[in-house]
Order: sequence, then structure tokens, then C-alpha cells
Amino acid sequence: MVADAYFSKKPFVDKVLEAKMHFISWHRDDSMLMYKHYGSPTGKRGRPKKFEGRVNINDLDATIFVVEVCNDDLIIYAAPVYSKAFKRDIRTCCGIIS
Repeated sequence: MVADAYFSKKPFVDKVLEAKMHFISWHRDDSMLMYKHYGSPTGKRGRPKKFEGRVNINDLDATIFVVEVCNDDLIIYAAPVYSKAFKRDIRTCCGIIS
């Protein structure tokens, strides 16, 4: 299902995924995306680290975002991130038009 950013809310996304469909949408302006932590536990006390930091759309981490589509006019980068609004891992894409 393809929808506007207005529908990018957890109750709506949960219903779409329960119906065994994929959900494609813009992110809301206030969405918080976090880089996942793939390292091993530090051995210190407390809960293991889950996230590396917040995704800044204007400054993407080149070690995590990979090129999905590259042609003369457009470059699309994609990466798995955690969405705080959806409370789940998602795959997000960012495009650069040249």
C-alpha cells in the first residue's frame, strides 16, 4: 500500500501489516529514526546498547546507507533503521536528484 505521510502512524501501519501487505510512505516531519547497533555487548552492567544514534537526513552515515539505484538523474540510498513512531525496524530510502 502506498500512502501519504498523514497515514504514517502506528495504528494504521499495524492494520496494513496484519493484512499481509507492505506499506510505502513518506516519513512525517516529526519522525525519529535511529541507527541500529550491530556491535557486540560491552560486558558492562546494564542493558545492552540498541541504537547508535539518530538519523540525520541531511548527513547520512555512508557506512550504513548503501546505494540502491544510481542513474544519470537520481541516486537512492537505503538502510535498515528503527522507527520510534512504528516501534519496529523499517527500511528507509533517501533520494538525491542531480
